[in-house]
Amino acid sequence: MRKKDRPVPRRRFLEHVLRTAAACAGLGLTGVPARATTKVTKEAAAYQDSPKSGQQCSECQFWQGAYTCGRVKGRIAPDGWCALYKPSS
Repeated sequence: MRKKDRPVPRRRFLEHVLRTAAACAGLGLTGVPARATTKVTKEAAAYQDSPKSGQQCSECQFWQGAYTCGRVKGRIAPDGWCALYKPSS
């Protein structure tokens, strides 16, 4: 039996698939837009623990729930506010 005709072991096949997927993700070929992962400090975002002009973190597009923001580091109050506020759609 020639080498080409032998079945590929499952483990080797899965390793190849995972390497290919990782390479595609690294090159941005996944079809999913890249997201910014760098968060700024509360000071840099002018964060405050209270709402401002009716705007609050829990109504922002960056709010992730559980006291977490996608753009600001640290524990974020749902009724807080910062200069990065963007209303959720």
